[in-house]
Amino acid sequence: LFFPDRVSNTAMLLKVAGVTEAKQVAVDQTPEAGFLMNEDRFGVTINSAARTASVIALPQMVVKNTLMLSGMPCSGEVSTDRRTLFVSLGGTDRPPRGSGVDIITGDPPKVVGSLPTGKGACAVAVSKDGRRAAVASYFSKSITILEQ
Repeated sequence: LFFPDRVSNTAMLLKVAGVTEAKQVAVDQTPEAGFLMNEDRFGVTINSAARTASVIALPQMVVKNTLMLSGMPCSGEVSTDRRTLFVSLGGTDRPPRGSGVDIITGDPPKVVGSLPTGKGACAVAVSKDGRRAAVASYFSKSITILEQ
């Protein structure tokens, strides 16, 4: 299990196969969600207050890089092959007000693109084959489809 802790600004890796083992590392301000990427070699947290994503090398449990995002993250979804992370940039206000989606991929993961969406980008879904992602936007009452 890989998850962020908003109170302590840390990310935790909890191995539950066999003897339970927990490792923790400090990440940027207000981590909202955590994602496993690249055959579980990297964990990525999206950090709302800092408008960043922390890339954690899981074998060493160290922050490999801090990525600047184009806006305040609201949510994210990783592709089924765990190689691409789509981050909606609606922010943490309820209802969300920001717009756009950042795309994180590579080895190690990095931001490779930012695309416009409707205002209030709040949710992301990725198709089973990983070729399409959909971003729902609250205020514009729209869905933006991204295709590879």
